[in-house]
Amino acid sequence: MCNRSDPTDILESLERAQDAFKMAGRGRAEFEEGISADDDWKTQLTKACRLIEVTDTLQAQGDYYTAVIEVSFGTIERSIEAYALAMSNDELQDFKDLLC
Repeated sequence: MCNRSDPTDILESLERAQDAFKMAGRGRAEFEEGISADDDWKTQLTKACRLIEVTDTLQAQGDYYTAVIEVSFGTIERSIEAYALAMSNDELQDFKDLLC
């Protein structure tokens, strides 16, 4: 059962996300506090760490098993990207080109 609430928070979050995607195409996006913006590999690794924090929060909240699994896949993806970026001359944009 869903809780009904004011959609303003969701709409504002979506707007910020869209702005971040636009910025990513023109340069480096601004990340939330705690996510490194130094190097692409550090950014991906700290994103993975933040996703682990999300799984801990979800598990503490109750039966969100599917969400925990989905977030865990995102964590694995960010970790692999961080490793690949650190061990090669590739840039994050190189990975995005593979999806086109």
